[in-house]
Amino acid sequence: MRDIIPLTQAARARAEGADPNQRRCLIQNCCDDDIVELAYVFPREHSGDSGMMKSIEYTWGMREGTLNLDTRRNVFFLGQPLHNLYKKGRWALCPEESVIDKFLSKPTSGHLGSPLARKNFPDLSDSTFRYTFLPLSEMSFGILRQNQHPSTSLDDYTVHRHPFATLPVVTSHVHPKFVLLQLSKILINRQRNPYIRNLIQANPVLRKVTLFYPNWHRVTLPTNIDSDPTFVSLPSPAAPRFDSEYSTDSSSQSSDAETDEYYEPSDGDSTSTPPRRIWYPPPIPRHPPPPPWLKRPACSSTSSGAHLVPPAKQRKLDDASGWTAASIAEWARGSSSSPEPPSSPSAPDIPTS
Repeated sequence: MRDIIPLTQAARARAEGADPNQRRCLIQNCCDDDIVELAYVFPREHSGDSGMMKSIEYTWGMREGTLNLDTRRNVFFLGQPLHNLYKKGRWALCPEESVIDKFLSKPTSGHLGSPLARKNFPDLSDSTFRYTFLPLSEMSFGILRQNQHPSTSLDDYTVHRHPFATLPVVTSHVHPKFVLLQLSKILINRQRNPYIRNLIQANPVLRKVTLFYPNWHRVTLPTNIDSDPTFVSLPSPAAPRFDSEYSTDSSSQSSDAETDEYYEPSDGDSTSTPPRRIWYPPPIPRHPPPPPWLKRPACSSTSSGAHLVPPAKQRKLDDASGWTAASIAEWARGSSSSPEPPSSPSAPDIPTS
């Protein structure tokens, strides 16, 4: 996956300002600046998957190209050890069941409700939500949580061990839709794992969670989606286009120059998240074209210069510059076969007396 543009200072400041825990680790409640890191609920690298992003935007009732994973609602703070485990999918957050039910239709005849469609997608605007720490694998170590600030003695700390039922419910500003998307993705991708199977059987609420990822990340979009005025967004001078080479759909392509025209590399000191996806810089061409003054000559594979170098080296020449040994030899012969300029006329003989 190509490199993604870095997180801006403004995005980090927005997350810090929204965090009710004052930038402490959400789980351990520690505030050591040396170990507390910024973490993403749903990884920002998914911005490079145009098909997934378009599907999520449509399902969530958004306009195309407006889901910015740098939003404060997708960013929180964790101690470094727990952050590393989170990125590996060893644990996740789980919303309260009453919140999960808001994303589902009412159950009928003993069947679970279905994820709500675009037109009914819930708009939850609460500033904070409550979450439970959910281990997604066996964890043989304990989690040390600081109970109060400032701490004055060892009694202010508690060690919690697997399955971490003694960890308190935590409060965070991150939005449940990002939490459900990430948790559902892990549960679906590991549904054959014995631990995950047992976890779902022991926690019926997780059966509901497994419904979201399949219905959000790859939905069958309407055939007239590109003409839907509630979904299609016109490009603005501050946003990249999303019909470019970053799309997983090869039928929709545009030039790097066209994409550059709509890209603003920074959101400065903005207090609100720009409504656009995180942008991937255009790739550097693998084979830069030859200079315009040097046209590549036509060459024949049977020309006498085709075997001036060994075949392996000739292939490397092809890959490196687009020129072959045969074409170079042909070009050299063409240059050397130019007609010689006419010699200057000799001086007439002067008769002698």
